Amino acid sequence: MSFKMNPLKTMMAAEKLAVSLLRREVSKEKIALKKATKSFSEYQADITRLRDEIREHEASKPGAIRYVPVLGKSVQEKHEATGVELRKSRREKVNALKKLRSKDAHRRGKLVSYKEYVAWLHMRVAFMQENPALADSELERLGHRLFSRLDHISKSPGFRKGDEVITVLREERGAIEAWHDDAEARLAKVWAPTRREPSQSISEAATHASGLGSRPEPRIYLPMNRLHGNKMRSHGFRIDESVKKGSQIYFDPTRDMSLVKKWQGALPTGARRVKTKYSFLEIADKAWRQNVRKAFKPDYWEMIRFDLNLMSGNRCMICGNRGGRLITDYFKGEGHKSDSVECHEVWEWQILDEERGIGVQRLKEILVVCNDCHMMFHEELAIEKAVNNGKNGAEVREFLRNRMAVVTDQTLPEIEQQLASEKAELAKFDEIEHWIMDLQYLSDHQYLTKTTPEFNDGGDNPVRPSMIAGTDFLEADGDLVQAREVDQLYHELMAELESEMSMGMKG
Repeated sequence: MSFKMNPLKTMMAAEKLAVSLLRREVSKEKIALKKATKSFSEYQADITRLRDEIREHEASKPGAIRYVPVLGKSVQEKHEATGVELRKSRREKVNALKKLRSKDAHRRGKLVSYKEYVAWLHMRVAFMQENPALADSELERLGHRLFSRLDHISKSPGFRKGDEVITVLREERGAIEAWHDDAEARLAKVWAPTRREPSQSISEAATHASGLGSRPEPRIYLPMNRLHGNKMRSHGFRIDESVKKGSQIYFDPTRDMSLVKKWQGALPTGARRVKTKYSFLEIADKAWRQNVRKAFKPDYWEMIRFDLNLMSGNRCMICGNRGGRLITDYFKGEGHKSDSVECHEVWEWQILDEERGIGVQRLKEILVVCNDCHMMFHEELAIEKAVNNGKNGAEVREFLRNRMAVVTDQTLPEIEQQLASEKAELAKFDEIEHWIMDLQYLSDHQYLTKTTPEFNDGGDNPVRPSMIAGTDFLEADGDLVQAREVDQLYHELMAELESEMSMGMKG
């Protein structure tokens, strides 16, 4: 099959084929996830049963017969062997459960990857359709190659083809993006697509909010330690020596796009070619105020903030800005934040045991953000603050939704759909009573482990020490608690809840 003379049709056919292939893979993964959920419940039941059997076995030690020569020894050895076998069986079940969870996470990661690549390809093909005059021989070559590779996968005998499709899309992405950048340059467009709402790009918004609106060129500042200034200047980046606080390193999105092609990782995420699709899910009801800042004494959080701010050059990791419009126009009494950045904890949520109301909130990352970007993750709080100051909450919502769309490279309808989906997801999480905090992220990053955090035993901390997994910490009495696995805390909590239930029934 060939569309040699029609590059647009070739790319559209390639997109259709990619979507078709990945849709089948999604169906397969969902079936596997459904089976895994059933196996997960079975493993949990087996582990609980074996734990109870071990307890009963340990409580039923051989009586006086163990003192009888020969026979007593035989009974004792048999009893010990049974205990060893029970514990071995439980370990095997626990390990199997861990592997199942790992596979489950891998499958869910695949689904996210499929969705992101389909969204990216659809966006690029849509751009081509909107600008048919830009179709050229290079696009024809790219389209023909992409379709041919996908068509080969489609006709191959393999059962699971998702990884192959993603590999092809990943390998072709660079060339397609290069064509896209060149096409935008031919249209004399700025980096933020004009079809996106709002019409003002992040660079323009950042320029305005930073008081740089009178400057002739827009600027996007890099969230990078300002000590890198001379090195980055040697690579072609610009230095704004008038900036006294924060990174001085920037680029002009109307003139420097060819420069930043290979520096994508150094840019704010909202200025990158492929933008991060952030989740704006609010905090689960029973996990409110359950965070790193509250769990440990203030000096630990201050150390984290200091290191992260230093690394990011006191710039927002999303837009490169500081402060923001909300502080200036809507939030009364927060003028001291007008030239500052904040830290935002990003969490992932997973229900471990719906029946017993147990879940895990897993720290994914800590972002340095300006106030405007921070409030994207706390929309209701921002609206409440504005209303309390006599401002229009609807304007704040519109501002934040537009910003979400720009920094994630989505349309407003897509953002609305994402938020609606996350709201429905939050309703499920709000039913969970107990959230285990998985802070493995802290242990995985050396710059966050310079000091061992001390547990905050003050009244403002809703977290119990027994609910913290993934990192070492010191208890209030100075004893070191070594990092524990989520599974361990889950089983301890489950035993505690069962004990409370048993006591309640006896009462």
